[in-house]
Formats: sequence, structure tokens, C-alpha cells
Amino acid sequence: GAGLVIFWSRFGYFLEQVWLFSQSIFLAEMAENKPTLLSPCQAETKGSRLALTDGSVTDWKERGFCLVNGVHEDELILKARSECYEVVNDSYFGNETKVFGSAGKLEFPSLCPSLNELFVHPRLLGSVEQLLGTERFIICQGDAWAKTGVGSSSGRDYFSNTEQRMHMDFPNHDLNHPPPFDSPEVVAVIIYLDDSEGKDGRTGLVPREGADDSLYSWPYDAMPGFGEIPWINDREQAESYLEQNHPDIFKFRQKLYEREQLANYTTGTVLFYRHDVWHRGRPILPDKTRLVCNLVFKKCTPRINHWSTGFARQFYNIKAILNRIQPQMKLPRVGSVEHFFVKLSPFQRSILGFPPPGDEYWNEKTLLAAKRRWGVLGMDLTPYDDAFYQTTKKARN
Repeated sequence: GAGLVIFWSRFGYFLEQVWLFSQSIFLAEMAENKPTLLSPCQAETKGSRLALTDGSVTDWKERGFCLVNGVHEDELILKARSECYEVVNDSYFGNETKVFGSAGKLEFPSLCPSLNELFVHPRLLGSVEQLLGTERFIICQGDAWAKTGVGSSSGRDYFSNTEQRMHMDFPNHDLNHPPPFDSPEVVAVIIYLDDSEGKDGRTGLVPREGADDSLYSWPYDAMPGFGEIPWINDREQAESYLEQNHPDIFKFRQKLYEREQLANYTTGTVLFYRHDVWHRGRPILPDKTRLVCNLVFKKCTPRINHWSTGFARQFYNIKAILNRIQPQMKLPRVGSVEHFFVKLSPFQRSILGFPPPGDEYWNEKTLLAAKRRWGVLGMDLTPYDDAFYQTTKKARN
């Protein structure tokens, strides 16, 4: 009767309160475990070639990375983004540029003029100079990569790039191991060409917390691809393997995920990081595609290998020819990469491996050869001439 109705009404209310309480606990735990979002700082004014603030340089040297807005002009970023998406969405290339990477189509130097300009932008190179403390460095990787989100984690193989395991970048760049943390040799760069909002894919990073940080104890060996541990890219597969075969390393790595922070990027944000900082790529939302540029600059050491095809390999219009998009023309002509090369400043050319003014490579014969090869295309060799003759004059005196 009426008593039974009252009982079930009160019991229903009780269940509702229990459900609300459990939800509040769940949401509180989620908030507690939710990684911190890292907000970019602002670069120095656009008129300065040295784009990084002192605070950003300190963060990179001590914490392992800095996240910066305003390194490049917005107009250039949008042009490069548009050029890249034209390649990514070109039906001729099918799916090979959409899942991960660009299959070489956007590797520097590419057929996208704005992308090339982005990679050797004076403010980007000035930032690398600030971080490494020298002008003597070269570019050893430059590419634009698209990554498209998938819906489910089921069916991923060991090498899936959807959700990476926590790692450092050096094992497939460096023939051995980076030097101690206070002697960096490499600046790695990600330039984001999309917003994280609506696409996510925020890069996960573990800031180094001082010289005694246990997560950065020497050597950096607690990852797939180092020593006897095979390379596994997918987080779930990697951690499952380590839990079964290297439980101590598995336990250590759980602390990395607990301390993970996320780069909250927008279009044009630049992440400067290092080959000896813990980080990982995270999932893109299903059916969304995000573009980034990945670059590596290194001091002049042969131990750190080149990823990208050598710059000179792209002369002769070779990329257009190999991709069967060589423009129709009545007569052959000098390639666009050569014309791009001669317009660069001596400093910009030096990061490609071209000897800077004053280098011991330069003498009367090599200067003559440069004039015959590059002077006729418009390269201004005056700085190289001046530096050589000043050095010669001093030697005679």
C-alpha cells in the first residue's frame, strides 16, 4: 500500500544519493590524476633575432624543454600549414601521408616554399643558437608530419604511433648516449601547425626537477629500444612487455606517466626540447588530422646521425622528378632548391653544412669554385671573400 510506495521512494532517493556521491569521488580522482596543462610563454619581440627569453632558455637547460608562442610570423605559419595540407590531402599520395609522417614528401627541403622558409627562419635559428651557446650547428632532421586519430586501441600492433610509450629520442639518433645534462649537444623542435583544441594530441613531457631527480638518473636506459629491450612504440604493448620481462623498469616508468605534463599548443606554438628529456606523442581525436614540423639541430659531432636526406641530394629538381610532378617546360631549368639556397644568409647556409665565412675550407681555389657554381645564380660571396682576405692579410703581417 502507501507504506510500500514511501519505502521505494526513499530507497530510490538513497540510491540516487549514493550514485551522486560515487560520481563526485570519481570526478575528484579524475581531477587529481589529470595531467597539468603547460601554457606557452611569449617569445621576445618580433624585431629580435634571438627569440627566447632568459626564462625560456633556463627552462630548456634545467627542465629539458620550453614551449613558446610568437617565434614565427602568423602569416608564414598559415601559408606553410596550407601548403602542407595540400600535400597531405592530395589523392595522388593516398593514405601514406595521413597516418604518420610525410613519406618524404615534406622532408626539408621540400616543394613547399613557406615550409622551407619556416625551417631556416632567422628567429628559429637564433633560438637554437641561444640554447646551444654557439653558431656552429647544423640541421640533421626537418620534416612535416601528419597524424590522424583512430577510434579504438584494439588491434594496435607493437609499432603503432597512435599512443606512444614514454621515451627519449636519442636511441635512433645517437650512436651511443647523450653527454651529461649540463652539456647538451642537440635541440629538437616541434612546430605545431594546428590547435590542440578539438584535436588534442598534446605532447606529454616529464620536466626534470633538478640534478638529483631520480627519474633522470644515469644512464637513461629504462625504455624500449635501449640495450636488450626491443623497440616497441605503442604504450600499452610496451608496458605490458616490460611488466612481464623487466618489472623493475616497468615500476620506474609508471612514475614517468604520473609526472607527465601536457603541451597545450595552438597553431604556431614551438616546443624546444632535448634528446634526453622524457616525452611521448599522445592520441589525436578520432578522424581528426594534425600537422606538426619536426626538426633537429646538432652541434658538429658525427656521433649524432642525420635523419633527413642530405640537402644537396635535393638539387636537380629531383623531388619533383621522383614524385612525377615535374612541371612541363620546353627547356630544363635550374631547380627551385638551388634558388632557395643562394638566397639564404651565410648563417642560414652554415646550418646546412656550407662552410661559414672564415672557415679553413675557404681559399682562392674554393672561392673560385663557389663563384662559378653559386655566384652565377646570385649568391653574394662577398662575406666569404672578405673573411678569407682578412685572414690572409693578418697571416702575412
